[in-house]
Amino acid sequence: MLYWLFREPENVLVSPRRRAVLWAIVLAYAGVMVLALLVGVRFFSALFVAYPLFYLLLGKRWMGEKRPFSPPIALFIIPFFLLWFGELFAVLDYNGPILPHFTFYLGFYAGIALVFAFFNGRWQFSLLQLFTIGGLWGVLIEQNFLFPALFLQAIMGDGGAFFTILFSALFVFIIYGLYLAAPFLLLYERVEANPRAGKRPAVFLFIAIVIVPLLVWGVWNWLLTALGMDLTGVV
Repeated sequence: MLYWLFREPENVLVSPRRRAVLWAIVLAYAGVMVLALLVGVRFFSALFVAYPLFYLLLGKRWMGEKRPFSPPIALFIIPFFLLWFGELFAVLDYNGPILPHFTFYLGFYAGIALVFAFFNGRWQFSLLQLFTIGGLWGVLIEQNFLFPALFLQAIMGDGGAFFTILFSALFVFIIYGLYLAAPFLLLYERVEANPRAGKRPAVFLFIAIVIVPLLVWGVWNWLLTALGMDLTGVV
């Protein structure tokens, strides 16, 4: 459904049918969150999938008309704040301290935004490329490379690991796929003049999105530790 909606991103906002589907997805996930709260379960992370659609629906036209940032700056600033803001839902789920949590993950999302800005500033990736690369990246690194470890356990005959992968990997794939696809949906006009990305830039993007954010995050956390910042309670 997401691919159908966004294979021609310029038509999403002018098509009543596509706008209706967007709102249906957003409201469905918001409904899951509300239902979870009514039965006493914190499940704000359901909105991880919905919030990029909010941005597209509400911000696309404004971005096109106002152009608040120049193209090179926009390619960094917009992904950074979209992704960083997404951490709010994780904080709400775990009822953690908001400021320390945001500060702790700032380095990780700055690294993602750097990779996004560098590669999208040089090549024109398709939505499907970015969504697929983002999804594979998430399945690889989520929870400290949990899914590769579960895959090895499943190969060794652990049925529980297999079903964990089966029911969780798709959700993680969609979340991380939207990490890269959502900023593109707001900014794709800025990269139309770039040469189209083939297989090699796509492979390089995947390698960079795995390594660079972790490196930047490591340096950032070293600085926080050196400054003596208290990160107690951060998940």
